[in-house]
Amino acid sequence: MNNLPNQKNTWKPLKITSYEEWIKKRSGKYINQDTSIVAYIDQQIHALEGETDLKSITLQGARLKELTYAKLHYHLTYDLSLCNKIIRGQRLCTQLHEDYVKESKCYSS
Repeated sequence: MNNLPNQKNTWKPLKITSYEEWIKKRSGKYINQDTSIVAYIDQQIHALEGETDLKSITLQGARLKELTYAKLHYHLTYDLSLCNKIIRGQRLCTQLHEDYVKESKCYSS
């Protein structure tokens, strides 16, 4: 059995750079983990710019919406819980197709 959820399985078939992969390339660049998490979310948003927009019903559009929601939530509350859910591969929206949820385990904690 896979160790799920994780971003790569949650967002198949998108090519996602996991937080772990991303931070290894930036060792020592950020003051603390909170700063690096917000920078990672920003980078993931920028990676989707030009490919999709918030009106899109594609998988890229769904990811952009969830990343934007997590970033806005952080900036309004200084709470990283939604950013951390994204990093763990959890989805922020509800009512996803049951086959998708079963395969990705995207609601697991």
